[in-house]
Amino acid sequence: MMIVKKIDSVPCRMASSATFSRFFPQNLQPPLPFCPPDGGAGNDVNDEKVVESEKKFMEFVNRLLMNCESTSVVNEFCLICRKSASCQKFGLSLWMSLVLPRGVQVLNILVDGYTNFPQFEVFPSEIFTCKTLVVLKLHGWLGLKLPKGLCLPNLKVLHLHTLTLLGDNTGWLLSSCCPLLDDLVIDGVELFDVGLIDFSSPSLTRLAWGQGSLGGKVVLNSPNLEYLEYAGDLYPLLSSNCKFKFLLKAILALENKNMPHDHDANQFCQFISEMRNLESFGLFGDSLQCLYQAGHLLPEFINLTRLELSTVRDLYSKDFETLLKSTPNLKVLVCYLSPLKMYDDMHLHFSAKERPLCLNQYLREVEIKSFFIIPNYGFDLVRYLLKHGAVLQKMSIHVATTEMPENWSSSAREKLNKFSKCSKNCKIMLI
Repeated sequence: MMIVKKIDSVPCRMASSATFSRFFPQNLQPPLPFCPPDGGAGNDVNDEKVVESEKKFMEFVNRLLMNCESTSVVNEFCLICRKSASCQKFGLSLWMSLVLPRGVQVLNILVDGYTNFPQFEVFPSEIFTCKTLVVLKLHGWLGLKLPKGLCLPNLKVLHLHTLTLLGDNTGWLLSSCCPLLDDLVIDGVELFDVGLIDFSSPSLTRLAWGQGSLGGKVVLNSPNLEYLEYAGDLYPLLSSNCKFKFLLKAILALENKNMPHDHDANQFCQFISEMRNLESFGLFGDSLQCLYQAGHLLPEFINLTRLELSTVRDLYSKDFETLLKSTPNLKVLVCYLSPLKMYDDMHLHFSAKERPLCLNQYLREVEIKSFFIIPNYGFDLVRYLLKHGAVLQKMSIHVATTEMPENWSSSAREKLNKFSKCSKNCKIMLI
């Protein structure tokens, strides 16, 4: 366990302030940084050193917090614990009880380690009722019980990673619990008995909503969002009624075991049709398939200049062209190719009709990642973009790690070099 940042502005009897990285009162000098070894089981000498280091570290933090004046303020408390099983031993619950009443504004706790069951005794539930917190970041295999009076009136940044939260089915209304919240990240969080989860908030501008189980109905209606990142099942998104008027960047990574019904695909298209002002858009997982199923409903993204695409299923040429036609001012295109064997004999056959406007006038940079000599459609995609990219300046091909450029067969290199280029200024880089 080690503190990796600092505790700022902690007035105490010996000095006006104490900062881990700069200055300590004479009787609060920290021990050497403690980092438990990853291995060495059975080494009695190392075990004794670890135990001694743990003891010194605990004593140091205890003195630092307990020797402070009762009226002193702890502005920031940042801590990393490498083993979640050590949380109780290190007395984190006691440290939190000492820090929370002292006007703490930034609380950043990372417990890096895995146990079979999350620990619910580590942190007090008062974390979610601290009126002074502005930034709260909790990351680790830990459990927290949400209090009935959940209220963080000054909180602006909330990041929750790999946690288990227990509620009482009273719901989580963001606009009333955290009226000033601007940045929300929920990733790998399991929520049980929480009830309705309402992300609707006029103050929220950044939302990253990742893997996990939200365990209830979700409402998303934050009209001032500027950044949205989502990874998970399609259906929670379909309950959104947000207009996304100010949304500039979105990353969607849908993961569905089965292809969605046409009705759901149409709803998904309607969902992203509210994102017309996007400047950067990432579509991963099954997101493309949902769009392809309802391609006729695709909106036109006038402001979009960067598009990132990745698919776990088929990449259909006609739908790919349709998507490019909906981004007339596109400047940067990033494609992640799939290495699955099922695509070895697959070819892309593009239409001979009118080309997307972005290829004729605006597309200047292309990145193709996870490029394999096989399947064939990687070469088909390169050929198409080189042939029709009239103003293309740079194409970067990131070769899969098992097939570095120097190991390519001469025939593969010749195949790539023979492709005609519409833009004579285009440089091809093999990375």
